[in-house]
Formats: sequence, structure tokens, C-alpha cells
Amino acid sequence: MRIHTAKGARQGRRGAAMVEFALVFLLFLVIIAGLVEIGRGVWAFTTIAHATRQGVRFAQTRGPGNPATADQVRDAVRNAAIGLNPNLVTVTTSWPLGFTRGGLVTVRATYPFDLVTSGFVIRQSTITLAASTRAIIAN
Repeated sequence: MRIHTAKGARQGRRGAAMVEFALVFLLFLVIIAGLVEIGRGVWAFTTIAHATRQGVRFAQTRGPGNPATADQVRDAVRNAAIGLNPNLVTVTTSWPLGFTRGGLVTVRATYPFDLVTSGFVIRQSTITLAASTRAIIAN
């Protein structure tokens, strides 16, 4: 009789351990999914930031005799956004003081970043990432 009671107690502990493992494992999976989303978001943001720097560099090195157009800058930014959908990258370029030597050129890009775990970790499904770079026109 005593062996039967010890065996039943052991089985009860095993069941409790299984429930605890299931709860901890679920929490672990949520944390891993969140870390993956954060990593993807940081990667996409740094890609957009790099692309705006490339677009400004493209516009900055053109001289007043051969100024860059907004379409050329947009294409340069989209080409530099490697790994992202170039059709979703929205680019705006401005020359507040005109395209003259010593003037400024500003390139701003936005990208709608789709979350893989939307509804699982957070309720939002898309985050708009934006980056902007400003530089002095060199030539």
C-alpha cells in the first residue's frame, strides 16, 4: 500500500512539472519571437538610414551644372535599400536654398515594416520606419 501511495505522489509531481514546463516554454517562445521582431526592425531601420545617406551622397556630389533630380535621388535610395521591397520605400528630396554650392539637400525615406508576429506579441501589424539625412552640397 505504501509503494502505491509513493508512486501516485510521484506521478502528481511529474504532472505539475509538465504544466510548469508548458507555461515557462510558452513565455520563452514569446520572448524569442519578440527578440526576432526587434532584430528585424532594427535591421530594416538601419537599412533605410543607410539608403538615405546614399541618396544624400548621390545628390551632394552632383554639381550645379548637372544637378540631381528628385527621381534620380529616389532611385539611388531604393537601390541602396537592399533586402527591402523598393516599391514600398517612399522618398522625398528637398533643396531648401536651391541647388547651389553650400546649399542643403535633405532626403527623407519611409518604409512600412510588416510585423510577422502581429496579433501574437503586439496588436499592431505595421510600423512606419522613417529616416532623414541632410548634407551640404559640395560641388
